[in-house]
Amino acid sequence: MQHETTPRLTFIQILEQNHPQATAWISGGSQAPQISGLVKFYDTPYGGTLVEAEVFGLPNINMPGSSNYYAMPDDFRTQPAGNSGDKIACGTILPSA
Repeated sequence: MQHETTPRLTFIQILEQNHPQATAWISGGSQAPQISGLVKFYDTPYGGTLVEAEVFGLPNINMPGSSNYYAMPDDFRTQPAGNSGDKIACGTILPSA
C-alpha cells in the first residue's frame, strides 16, 4: 500500500525530527495578565514556516475575530500597534466545523 504525503504528515515529521529555528515566550500585558505560552517556528521544505503555538488563558477564541501580524515586535508602550511598523499579514479566526 502506497502512503500519500499530506501537509499533516509533513508537519508531524517536521515537529518530530527538527528543532525550532526560533521560539517566542508569550506573556499577557496589563489588560490580560493571565495569558502565557510558547510559540515555536520551524522551516519547511517548501520555503514556508510552520508555527506551533501553545497558549494558556486566552479569551473565548470561538468567536470570530481578526489576527494581525506586524513587521516589528510590539513595544508595549505606544498605541494602537505598539510602534510595530507596517501590518504585513492578517487573518480571520473562525470556529472549526
